[in-house]
Amino acid sequence: MVHLPRQLHSSNRNQKKNVLIFCLQPEGDQSYMPDIPMAFCLALEKKGCSVTMASFKRNDDLKIKERDGRVYVKYEERKFKLPDLDERNKDYEYFKSLIDERIKNPQNESFKIEEDNGERYIVFPAVEQDIDELDGAIGWNASRQPLRQLLEKNDRIVPLNTPDSIEVSWDKIKFHECMKAAGISIPVTVCLHSQDGYDEDRITQELYEGLTQKGVTLPFMIKANVGVGGTDVYEVDTLKKALDIIRKLIQSGKGVVVQEKIEPLAENPEWIRLVVADGKVIGARRCIGKAGAFPDKMDKIIDHIVAPANRMLHDRIEPYKPTTKEKRVAIATTRALGLRVSGIDIMKNSGNPVALEAADCPALKPHMRLGQYGIVDKAVKGFVKEMIRNKESVKQKISTFVARVKTRSDRVYNR
Repeated sequence: MVHLPRQLHSSNRNQKKNVLIFCLQPEGDQSYMPDIPMAFCLALEKKGCSVTMASFKRNDDLKIKERDGRVYVKYEERKFKLPDLDERNKDYEYFKSLIDERIKNPQNESFKIEEDNGERYIVFPAVEQDIDELDGAIGWNASRQPLRQLLEKNDRIVPLNTPDSIEVSWDKIKFHECMKAAGISIPVTVCLHSQDGYDEDRITQELYEGLTQKGVTLPFMIKANVGVGGTDVYEVDTLKKALDIIRKLIQSGKGVVVQEKIEPLAENPEWIRLVVADGKVIGARRCIGKAGAFPDKMDKIIDHIVAPANRMLHDRIEPYKPTTKEKRVAIATTRALGLRVSGIDIMKNSGNPVALEAADCPALKPHMRLGQYGIVDKAVKGFVKEMIRNKESVKQKISTFVARVKTRSDRVYNR
């Protein structure tokens, strides 16, 4: 168990900032590798931060304990088996750079590289962290709930992205409402809520009225309001199929969005992913999928615009130079959602860029494969600056003021 030393907070720019990075390991996914959290860790350490790495398998695994009037967050040790790497592996150089960087600096114990019976493991040590000592927190591939718990205990912590902004970006109904309020172009959308349960007459009427008023015609897309990686996304060409899928989703407790099908996507599945950090586009790639990649069977998950940059990634990706309009859409979308760092999927509809969706923890590794190696450093730059200039608590301000007055008094007295 690593007990982190207590540090006094101050506005001194040279003082190390304490950052907690935590990620959610999907249940049953033994191949999950926290590579981007590791890259964030190394980037923050280079900027003089002290980093704690933590992982958990369920959203409720954030263990908060109180002792001697202080509040601690506790994590057990986690081990991740390194994948077999050789020069034919497309991630070889990327993983090798992370491992080599840690081997060069073994004194930083945020994560370690260990060997056991010829296998290599990435190890997050067991940690007990005083929440009052934290300056920043990054929740990567994780529920917003653990981050919310931390901020409730210490609202001085600077998050990379806030829990509220993460929630809006995850929920497609809330995303649609946010974009509509901000005047940002997205595919024409009809939203069906699930809070009242499934009532066939009500849902049929709402769907018919929404499609008629907004001019959405068959075929169209149906998506669950919450889902990642292209899950629960369907293309339908009859109202009967549409109502069957909507019933299935609402009865499972999910809301539904019905969206127009952007025709060029079916013939030439192509879109762009722009990564935005602190109001600037710091990475861009073009994602190209297979023509005719959208089956219409309701029991199949399809590769559609819900998560194109991830689901179609292995077909082909290319470096991309975004236009000024595309940059404006990505930056405006990120700002409207309240995100500091985001990945915005965009494609053109009738020649104009439209925002398809936003990711609060965008995949950065594909950008590194394309040579955009500085993307992680750029992503944390503003985050570190905010921690440095973050306001002191009232108690700290009083202490600082008293110290300054005492110093001035001593100078006058010594004269």
